Amino acid sequence: MAETIIDGKIIERVSEIARLRLSEIEKEKFEEEFERILKKFSIIDEIKVGEKELYYVVDNVNVLRKDSESKPFNNINGIKNNFNKIEDEYIIVPRNL
Repeated sequence: MAETIIDGKIIERVSEIARLRLSEIEKEKFEEEFERILKKFSIIDEIKVGEKELYYVVDNVNVLRKDSESKPFNNINGIKNNFNKIEDEYIIVPRNL
């Protein structure tokens, strides 16, 4: 198990990233809690997995049922009829920033 060293520099960096303003008392408390949390997660390092892979690659991606083949969509005019502004075969929509 790797020993974790949490110091004031790490606490400062984490609080900066999280945009927290911590007092000195809060920093000390956070350091203790953070160290305790990391010790709990270090249990994962003790798991013996051996040579076996922990993930499996499956070649079957997006397999459709035999009764549901994809069909071409040809009702473009039906969609265009739902819009107020059409210019040069393009649908005009409001700009969103």
